[in-house]
Amino acid sequence: TRAQHLIEQLLSLSRQDAPGRPVLSREPVDIETLLRESVSQLMVLADARRVDIGFEGSIAPVVQAPAAELRSVFDNLIDNALRYAPEGGVVDVRLHEVDGHAVVDVLDNGPGIPASSIGRVFDRFFRVPGAPAGGSGLGLAIARTAAERHGLRIELRNRDEEDGPGLLARVHLPPASTPLTPS
Repeated sequence: TRAQHLIEQLLSLSRQDAPGRPVLSREPVDIETLLRESVSQLMVLADARRVDIGFEGSIAPVVQAPAAELRSVFDNLIDNALRYAPEGGVVDVRLHEVDGHAVVDVLDNGPGIPASSIGRVFDRFFRVPGAPAGGSGLGLAIARTAAERHGLRIELRNRDEEDGPGLLARVHLPPASTPLTPS
């Protein structure tokens, strides 16, 4: 299973880097629906690790991009949160506005990222020293490349003391996203 996952990540990275790579067609993607699908698909991992995962959406923006590429951004971030949250921990996925702009937050209550490593976690094959075995160090590189190609920006920061331990992965959606009230 790990080898298959690594092969899929390497193929994804290779496709992203291919010169003359065909541009995938952009389509209107309902981010709320996409996030619900991502959370649902990753529920098996959450259950196996006894991690309580939840979704909360107060807006329903639409982004013009290939759904598969947006899905890889969010799947990688949620998967990482589930893997780094302690067994019995919590992962929250929130779709909301910050300063009038649509964002997606993926929060976990894991160890966070040491300050000395936070600038490197998007590098290919970089793994935080002492990280649990099992990852290849490609997920965040793939997520960032796909995000930037479609006007999204990923920000990682450790949660503060009053918010509790863990990491906040925030995806800033493109300014042209159409915020709608949730259905």
